[in-house]
Amino acid sequence: MLAILLLCLGPLALRAQGTPPSLRVEMVSSSQVSQSQVVLGEIAYLSSPDLQLLRRAVALPVGMAPRAGESTVLERDRLANWVTTRLGVPVEKIQWEGVGATVVQSASRELAGDSLVALAQPALQNHLLAVIRAKGIPEARVELNPVSVPLSVFVPLGDAEYRVRPLASVVPGKRMLVWVDIFAGQRHVKAIPVRFEVSVYADATVAAKPLRSGEAIGVQDTFREQIDVAHLLSRKGAGMLAPLTFDQPPLAPSHSRTAVRAGEVLTAEQVRPAAAVSRGDRVTLVAHSGLVSLESKVEVLQAGEVGQVVRVRANNSTAPVMAKVMGPGQLELQQ
Repeated sequence: MLAILLLCLGPLALRAQGTPPSLRVEMVSSSQVSQSQVVLGEIAYLSSPDLQLLRRAVALPVGMAPRAGESTVLERDRLANWVTTRLGVPVEKIQWEGVGATVVQSASRELAGDSLVALAQPALQNHLLAVIRAKGIPEARVELNPVSVPLSVFVPLGDAEYRVRPLASVVPGKRMLVWVDIFAGQRHVKAIPVRFEVSVYADATVAAKPLRSGEAIGVQDTFREQIDVAHLLSRKGAGMLAPLTFDQPPLAPSHSRTAVRAGEVLTAEQVRPAAAVSRGDRVTLVAHSGLVSLESKVEVLQAGEVGQVVRVRANNSTAPVMAKVMGPGQLELQQ
């Protein structure tokens, strides 16, 4: 009778005793990961009599890793359906044990804010020196002072890469911002702004008194001084600073194009160079014919600077001709 009962209840008795699971998953309370994707083998202890299934389970992706210094939670209830579907194992064949959720953190290290300043400062220094060379400013001295040191940041362990964003299109000024990007492999982790106070000291021409528009600028009207010209670097064009030197008195004074305040740095756009020839001057005109050069006296019909072409008239002619200004009182006939 007992044998018959066991025979009839055989399958039921086996289910009651329980068959070995195909996969055993014991979740851990916390885990530190080093890759951008979290896999099941990093958040749980796994075992299975099927070696191929065990390998697939260990490498099964279960989510993206959090950013360095942050954490995320992976819950068992949500993982169960994902693991069952991806591995193709019936839910009753997977035995879940351990905690109900795992706290995941990315393995990271702390990067001091001073290190970010040390990365950004040379890049900004080189950018400003390139701008200064383009402006034709000789012997300028650049000083950079961090406005504030960035807070320490957490970066991934391993081959973290730091890149200063290109500065070629950044407009110079008294305050400048440099971005430092942090990458882990091909993944952008974060961007850190570093701000600097900028000073650029150069030998400049300064107005000693207020100047009116069109006023002649004499030796006594200006002085040379080492001054911070960082606020002028954003102006377009080369030759930002006025090329005025009064070590020797000029043959003719320069003129102010605009009104200038006392103590203001004179820039090239504010100063009109002295005219090499003026209207009504009687000057020498040189005409070249092969190896022969002919000189004659002409009357200047319009003022001009060196390099400009002006109209002149010969003594025995009523029609003007064009001549290039070669220097004070010197013209060359234009063929």
